[in-house]
Amino acid sequence: MKKIYSTGEVATMLGVPRHRIEYAIANGHLPEARFRFLDKRCFTRGDIRKVADYFGAGETQKGGQQCSDSST
Repeated sequence: MKKIYSTGEVATMLGVPRHRIEYAIANGHLPEARFRFLDKRCFTRGDIRKVADYFGAGETQKGGQQCSDSST
């Protein structure tokens, strides 16, 4: 089973404020996450790599949970 991550989880992993990820997506600098669950973005490991490359960040935390928090 693939793990999926919410925007907030990705932000925490990469040490990037969530609003910066949302802004980059909204302005076309990053592609939209491939999946949505209950109208929330759900990122795969591949999506996280794209975000990390864009911000020049590396993952600081391993693991993950299903996309279930209130972050979009």
